[in-house]
Amino acid sequence: FLLLFLTPFSIFFLRASLVLSTTTTLPLQLIAILSLKSSLKDPLNTFHDWDPKPGFQPTWCSWSGIKCDRKTAQVTSLDLKNRNLSGTIPAEIRYLSHLNHLNLSGNAFDGPFQAVIFELPYLRALDISHNYFNSTFPPGISKIKHLTFLNAYSNSFTGPLPEEIIHLRFLEYLNLGGSYFDGSIPASFGSFPRLKFLQLSGNALTGQIPAELGFLTQLERLEIGYNEFSGGVPVEFGNLSYLKYLDVSNATLSGNLTPELGNLTRLESLLLFKNRFTGTIPLRYGQLKAIRFLDLSDNRLSGTIP
Repeated sequence: FLLLFLTPFSIFFLRASLVLSTTTTLPLQLIAILSLKSSLKDPLNTFHDWDPKPGFQPTWCSWSGIKCDRKTAQVTSLDLKNRNLSGTIPAEIRYLSHLNHLNLSGNAFDGPFQAVIFELPYLRALDISHNYFNSTFPPGISKIKHLTFLNAYSNSFTGPLPEEIIHLRFLEYLNLGGSYFDGSIPASFGSFPRLKFLQLSGNALTGQIPAELGFLTQLERLEIGYNEFSGGVPVEFGNLSYLKYLDVSNATLSGNLTPELGNLTRLESLLLFKNRFTGTIPLRYGQLKAIRFLDLSDNRLSGTIP
């Protein structure tokens, strides 16, 4: 009787074990998502459809802001922008181990930025712009080795620019503007091999603009105005052959305008207004064949317009 009783039970237990073993990652993802929901303040009730149903089916793949891999049901994208969310990102978010895109922009997050986000190894795009994070930028971002997009614009970060970012060799877009970063721009910021967009404007940066930024040979857009630099625009900027947009306005720059900027044949916008430049406008600026918008106003320039 014992053998006859145990055999069906054993078969059932074996089947249950197989089901659990093949779906182990799915419940972990559900734990991560529900932990996120319970940890965050959601005054607009934007998580109303984050309601799990019984069983092992990955129903979360149809919830708002969530995208999954069709074959594996792994969460690959989490878009929580413009929901007026606040609170603390839970440690369980690391269970979303296949997350590629995370967008937390346009919310009300404040306090220190939670470095647990740096535990997402496959992250390619991270957007935390338009929040109120007010700490120094935490260490650990170099763990996200394949990050290509980082937008932290319009927060209240303080302290020096995070030099650890230079280890992100795949980075193409970097926006650290609109905070309270201070000190100088690290010379190492000129070592990104693939960077196309760099925005550092609207901080409290000082010192000279490093000539090494002229080594960013893939750069198409550079915005570093609204800081308190000394000196002028480095002559090395004339090597940025792919540059289309350059804004170093309202940055307390002085001296003569840099003639080498006339080498930038793809440049469409050049904004150098509200500085302390003196002397004449270089003749070589007349070689800017692609230029559409040129603003040199509110300086101390003299002479004729070329």
